[in-house]
Amino acid sequence: MPEAPITENIKSDTNGGAPATPAARQSWQRTTIEFLVLAPLAVLALEGFFTLLGVGEQNFIKPDTELGSVHIPAKVVTWRLEGFSRDTMSKNGWRDIERTVAKPTGTYRVALLGDSQTEALQVPLEKDWARLAEAQLNAEQKKSPERHPDVSNIEVLNFGVSGYSTAQEYLQLQKTVLAYQPDLIVVLYSRGDSDENTVDPAKRLTAEPRPFFYLDDLDGNKLTLDQSVLIANKEKLTSNGLLEFLRANSRIYGVWDQTNFQLNLTDKFYYKTRRALTNFIAKLFASYSPTVAAPQYALQDKLKVTQALLSQINDTAHKNGADFLLITFPDIGDVDPIFRAQLPALHKQSDAEKFDIIELTQPFRDYKGNQSLFYQVHFAEAGHKVAAQCLADYVMTILQKRSEK
Repeated sequence: MPEAPITENIKSDTNGGAPATPAARQSWQRTTIEFLVLAPLAVLALEGFFTLLGVGEQNFIKPDTELGSVHIPAKVVTWRLEGFSRDTMSKNGWRDIERTVAKPTGTYRVALLGDSQTEALQVPLEKDWARLAEAQLNAEQKKSPERHPDVSNIEVLNFGVSGYSTAQEYLQLQKTVLAYQPDLIVVLYSRGDSDENTVDPAKRLTAEPRPFFYLDDLDGNKLTLDQSVLIANKEKLTSNGLLEFLRANSRIYGVWDQTNFQLNLTDKFYYKTRRALTNFIAKLFASYSPTVAAPQYALQDKLKVTQALLSQINDTAHKNGADFLLITFPDIGDVDPIFRAQLPALHKQSDAEKFDIIELTQPFRDYKGNQSLFYQVHFAEAGHKVAAQCLADYVMTILQKRSEK
């Protein structure tokens, strides 16, 4: 007698993804519940483990539609790329101790603007040049309070942000820094800063999202803001709730982000492949993107645009009752002929426009200590001490001049 086909006794193993038999269905449900319970616990355990180790805490920047990028407020940052530091950004998003926006009575305020050299993640917060200069200035003031009787406290506020150009610093000054009522505005001008202040009009599609400036020949070489790259990348720069949360809180996300960053720095194949893919996608969807009305102008003289920006920073300082000081990054090995060639023009500008310049090159060359002044590119602790001493000496001179008036 032939056996009945087994298909008559067994239903399909799948029913919308779930087993059909009661036993199999219960097993599938139990597995699903276990996964839903254990997966979040595993994520929390890994987050806790990474937190204990300080791993995945290097992500401290978020996109911004006006400045291109800003710090994540109150973010714990563990930095290991050069040197080491583990500190928390202030509630207002600065690599600094907590400050009140309103200036306390009797306080002389110095505002430092710059890029990663000013931000100084490579050393602990208390050892960066802003904090060292502040401590030295207040120690000097306490020794002889009668020298400057109207000043009971000196604050050196650090507004440095990694990757910032002079253009971003100028806009940052207007947007946030002036609210702190600084008495002295200091810009640390680093090698390569002038390259980041302008954009080649033919390369807007692949340019880094940030504000740029140009000199408008049709308006008498007027310094003019070009936001076209920011506008073209508005969707990418607009706040995303999930990504904001992950950047601010997830060490797992931080590990992924750091891995991507390191591969971009060290693996040429990865960098070239990723860049080629990004450019291909940008060009592929360019015709589908909203048309951005971009100003048309010729390729710019980078130094002239930079000098125009410095003029605007100087004018802004004076209009708000502050002095302006330009500090130039040390080139002790004469490794950057373009940067070195810019210095005479900057000095000529400072003489004409009545602001001061401190070149750090000679003080760094004169340093007699046995410690290295640099890690790879950024200041080591000894470098911060030299920069802090130069700044403190200058501020004491300014205060002395002010007392003599």
